[in-house]
Amino acid sequence: MQTLTGTILMIESNRSVVALPADATDCQVVVTRYHTIDEQLMTRVRPDHVVAPLFSTEFDIMDLAQRLHQIGFGGQLVAMAPPLPKPGLVLNEIMARCPGLKMGMMADTRMSA
Repeated sequence: MQTLTGTILMIESNRSVVALPADATDCQVVVTRYHTIDEQLMTRVRPDHVVAPLFSTEFDIMDLAQRLHQIGFGGQLVAMAPPLPKPGLVLNEIMARCPGLKMGMMADTRMSA
C-alpha cells in the first residue's frame, strides 16, 4: 500500500466520508463533495492526491476520473474500495479512458463489495 503525503483532497458521498488511510501522515486534508470539483477548486487546493470511493450514490470513480482529466489534474487519483479480486482491471479501464491520469487503489476493509 502506498503512503499518501502532501495535500489530499477527499471526496465524500451521500453514503459516508471515505476514511483517510492510516499511513497518510505529514499531509493536509481538504474534504469536499463531487459537485464542487472544478478548475477553481483544484487551483486553490492544489492537491497531490484526490481520494474518493470507487462508487457512491452521487458518482463513481470513472465520473471523477473524467472530470479530473478534463481539468488537467496532475496528481494521483486514489480509489478507496472493498478488497477486489482484480483491482488492476478497474485501474486499466480508467487509465485507458483518461490517458495520462495517475491512478491508484487502496483497499478499505470496512467497505463491503
